[in-house]
Amino acid sequence: MSDVQIPVAMLTQHPDAASRYISVQEEPDEAVRGLMPPPEGLGADEIMVDFEGKLTPYHQTSQVVLALLQHGVKLGGAIRVTPRAPSADKENVFRQLMALMSIVETNVQAYRPLGGIAVREVVVPMTQTADQLVAVRRRFRSIEDLGLEEFGLNPSGEGIQPIPLIEEVPPLLGTGALLREYLQLCRWSGYETPYLRVMLGHSDSALGYGMVAAAFSVRAAIIDAFEVGDAFDCPVYPIIGVGSLPFRGHLTGPSLPDFLERFPGTSTVTIQSAIRYDHDPAEAPAMIAELRKRIHQGEGRRPDPTDRDVLAELAVLFSVNYLNTFHKFAQAVAGLSDLVPEQRDRLTRHSPVSYSRQMPKPGRLAEMVGSEALREELRLLDQMPELPVPLPRAISFTASLYSIGLPPEFIGTGRGLRAACELYGESFIKDMRRWFPGLESALSFAGRYLDLDVAKDFLPREVMHELRQDIDAVEELLNVKLGPQDEDDQFYHTVLRALSPLLLHALGRGSSRLGTSREEETMARQWVIKLGALRGCLG
Repeated sequence: MSDVQIPVAMLTQHPDAASRYISVQEEPDEAVRGLMPPPEGLGADEIMVDFEGKLTPYHQTSQVVLALLQHGVKLGGAIRVTPRAPSADKENVFRQLMALMSIVETNVQAYRPLGGIAVREVVVPMTQTADQLVAVRRRFRSIEDLGLEEFGLNPSGEGIQPIPLIEEVPPLLGTGALLREYLQLCRWSGYETPYLRVMLGHSDSALGYGMVAAAFSVRAAIIDAFEVGDAFDCPVYPIIGVGSLPFRGHLTGPSLPDFLERFPGTSTVTIQSAIRYDHDPAEAPAMIAELRKRIHQGEGRRPDPTDRDVLAELAVLFSVNYLNTFHKFAQAVAGLSDLVPEQRDRLTRHSPVSYSRQMPKPGRLAEMVGSEALREELRLLDQMPELPVPLPRAISFTASLYSIGLPPEFIGTGRGLRAACELYGESFIKDMRRWFPGLESALSFAGRYLDLDVAKDFLPREVMHELRQDIDAVEELLNVKLGPQDEDDQFYHTVLRALSPLLLHALGRGSSRLGTSREEETMARQWVIKLGALRGCLG
């Protein structure tokens, strides 16, 4: 193992908290509190300054770094500030250049007080090809040369190290090929790569392909990343990008042991907003301390590489069952997502300078399965037309479905379990528990907020038929009891049912007796927030 110090807890600026709206002006102070040791702070060791699809000011990177230095936080080693740049392909290259220039500005301003380079890495979202990563290194070298010429900045020697953020199931299952090509290009181009951090996104994978497919493809990607690192003698440190609800990864204090068993080999995890603002204030610092202890104790553990092919095949199997239903209700959820309040200063999906998620195109998965029937289903799904409206992002998608009584954790999961049992036999459920530790507790948690009597007013009849198949299979095969578990859950359902007429009205499908005023839409947004606070996460 390398002696490089790697952060274990990366704070992010995701808008998944229901209890707090955080403006960009508050984010530098938020970062300082997060990286300060308890009791003053949370004790995290990395902050991701986020420029992707977000109205983050150009100078926030330097604001955060200089504020940390003023508070005596020594950057370097395991304490890092790591921006996430916009995608040059999905947003535009100018916004990416702005984020890269903010890194150079920060390094110029912090060089003397720190005695070295403050920021050495940048997250590159939606990485699809090795060329995208090399292009970031090339652009940064040009900007850094300008900094050397204008400000006398001492170059860092290795320039910027891109952290590929790989999202969605097809590219996750192609992680090995992507990293192999990238490390080869670095060698040919003379770019130093002493180690490699790779970020594996659970949330967008779940949005496009379902919760189980996301988990299995992330686990398979960890296997691929380590194999490539071994082949190139380059230490690899996986970062898992997750939220606190099961659909988005299920990282909370109580679920932490199952999470690390599900993704062995993890070096860093994202600590998103909900766990900091919607949970008990003591939970986040305690979880970070426990995370650090468990990751350090488990250093060197990896998923079993012999599981890789079956994980990929199962990811495809569960994807098909999820996508068959997803295509039938995606447009309805896109409309609902506009009623989910933004809890950070993000660009809207309708903004001309932003971007939206595209309908999943799973055709690349066909080569990963032996079943001709599955391949044909994938080809048909790949040909589905784009929606007439942009897809929501993962947080608003998840919040929308929870707000109509349909936790998305169940979509395709039950039918996927039944299909896998038919394919692999009765022993499959035992293997499933080994590959997805905590599956029953995740579904039990989501099941507390399940209310198909509410959901049926928003979704097509065919979708409801498939969802009932999912629910029946989960209860039968996993012996999970779904539904409210205590008085708090009963109160949640009371609020959920009261919200339903407001949401229908805001969508233009409710009673005319509510009137046409914007007041009802405002009220609906407020109750969406209240529901999120009750379950401990907006989305």
